Amino acid sequence: MIKIFKEKNSYISIGLMLFALFFGAGNLIFPAFLGQNAGSNLSVAMTGFIIMGVGLPLLGVLVMGYSGAVDLLELSSRAGKVFWCNIYNITLFNNWTFLCDS
Repeated sequence: MIKIFKEKNSYISIGLMLFALFFGAGNLIFPAFLGQNAGSNLSVAMTGFIIMGVGLPLLGVLVMGYSGAVDLLELSSRAGKVFWCNIYNITLFNNWTFLCDS
């Protein structure tokens, strides 16, 4: 009985996580704002939003499913320390220039 309860809890938590991943506040509010500001470039804006708002989360779910990794730490350890140091530096630099821009 306890095993069934744990499985049910994991299904509920995974279902809520996927719902939040694909239908978060950004996917509810941002498309209307994007469509309003796109003007005549609506098809380009919609294509970009579908790729970034649906394609990347779907790619993340597929990668975690096919990799067989138990958690994100195990998945990211395959890339190596140099890769993650570069990602960290690029992210830090982009955020710093964004803060200095204003």
